[in-house]
Amino acid sequence: MITTANDFLLERPGYDHFAGATLVPQALQLGRYLDWLGEVGGHATRLPRLWTGASDQVDSTAFELLVAARCAEMGRRVEFLPETSEASPDIRCHDPYPMVIECKRKRSLSDYELNEEADMKGIFGRLETEAGKKGLRGRFDLTLTVEAKACPKDEVVARLVSQRLAPNPERALAYPWGSVAYHPMPQTIFFGNQMRARSPDLLETAFGWNPDLPEWDGLIVRTAEMNGELIDAWRSPLALVWRNDAPKAIVKRAWSPVDLFGDAMGQFHRASSALSISPTTRVRARKSRTGEAGI
Repeated sequence: MITTANDFLLERPGYDHFAGATLVPQALQLGRYLDWLGEVGGHATRLPRLWTGASDQVDSTAFELLVAARCAEMGRRVEFLPETSEASPDIRCHDPYPMVIECKRKRSLSDYELNEEADMKGIFGRLETEAGKKGLRGRFDLTLTVEAKACPKDEVVARLVSQRLAPNPERALAYPWGSVAYHPMPQTIFFGNQMRARSPDLLETAFGWNPDLPEWDGLIVRTAEMNGELIDAWRSPLALVWRNDAPKAIVKRAWSPVDLFGDAMGQFHRASSALSISPTTRVRARKSRTGEAGI
């Protein structure tokens, strides 16, 4: 978080735009409420989790810290509750009336989405090998009508590669598991000016990927030929964009605040306990079709 925020402040070419979309505002808010956080009991043991805890828990820890600091700013006396082997709330509030607070923040990607992404990386690895044998360069489009784990991966790669032989390779051809298209590109894409490697502008210029309103669920590109943080050309461009329109996949990627409410309620054991749910919207760099927010 600190490294990414520092890259942003120093305007370093290697700044990670996608991670920074959430990490920089998060670091800003933590800095803003740092003094109030000092008024929260147990902050000395909770704060170090930002750098000692698991990476996938950093967002949740930051949210807990911000909720507690905000309570302190409002004049409430709060403390972090120690973790136990059993499910328990995160924060105890002593005034104006006793209550406990459970903080819930949705992860950027669910386990289902991470598994789907792993499947796509596997397909791209095979595609990269087969495309290299044929000297193919460009963007391959893959639309699935079945779940990623159920698609015949070898056949998908074979159809992606054979799409080059179609009269109009840019026009998608349908198969029982989905459709494919291929957009050929030259050996080298020249940008006319230097661009930040792996930046949203570069991906949009090279492959038509709009990170703000993407029509695809994900994008995988080959970056081996990128030398340096600023580049003026992309050699041997190769990319795979995918979208999964299978009803089961859409349902499994979707979620609602009710899901988090149910998870939070499982942390309470006494009828006198209170639940406080505070929404916080996050920006997603990929897979925006499914939406994402945190509570």
